[in-house]
Amino acid sequence: MILSSLFKYYQADTLIHRLDVRVKIIFLIVLSSACVIFGNPGILFGLWLVSLAILFTARIPWSKSKYLFYGFVFLAVTVGLTQGLFYYGPRIHLIFQIGNFKFYQEGLIYGLIQSLRSLTILTAGWTLALTTHPMDLLFGLRKFKFPFEFCFLIAMSLRFLPQILDHIQANYQAQKARGFVFSKFSFLDKWQALMRMLSTVLLTSLQTARDTALAIDLRAFRAYPKRTFVRENPLRAQDKIWMFFLLATAVLIVIAGIKGWGLGPNSAYRG
Repeated sequence: MILSSLFKYYQADTLIHRLDVRVKIIFLIVLSSACVIFGNPGILFGLWLVSLAILFTARIPWSKSKYLFYGFVFLAVTVGLTQGLFYYGPRIHLIFQIGNFKFYQEGLIYGLIQSLRSLTILTAGWTLALTTHPMDLLFGLRKFKFPFEFCFLIAMSLRFLPQILDHIQANYQAQKARGFVFSKFSFLDKWQALMRMLSTVLLTSLQTARDTALAIDLRAFRAYPKRTFVRENPLRAQDKIWMFFLLATAVLIVIAGIKGWGLGPNSAYRG
């Protein structure tokens, strides 16, 4: 599978695709805020399930989403093990010990909390990128009164990242076509080949950026302080309903954070 397709906009006719980009951005902000405020593993697991439900509703094909799930497993295992070994908070319950390395329950729970936070935000952000065309994202950010230059930068980043991944894969395939099989060579040869590949990718990316900059200048980018757009994209009734629901949820999350309610980042260790 081409690497760039993992981050490219996936066109489909689903509820998530039809939602206004402003609703999706607010959802991502609300969900990220909830991940920061809440520290209970059960609640964070529920938030992750919500982000997964949104992903499945968008009907993203398994050929794309499977790599995300591989990343889930790697992140959860890596963070859980490292925090279990190197956690510097209160350590009481020892699970096992190998030599001088001690694995504590408190570190494992803390690693689980951080993994769930990262996985939830990663899933929601990835869903936003796959279900929103870069130009729609530009228009949506502009509706939030962000500077046009900032909006354009975000949209172009989503466009150029897949191209960079394509360059990396093309160079790798070129190396294989020349008979260079990475598994059959020493570490030094692999490192030298990797440096040559990265140099080629860097030069290609710089040339693409230069061509894009010239095209932008030819179209009089920033010639006028205010820009107009052909599409205004007004909020529809269903978008307003979803936005009201998300804002109400954000208020409840803030109240929960202010009141405490046992949902702070250390609530898992209390009692």
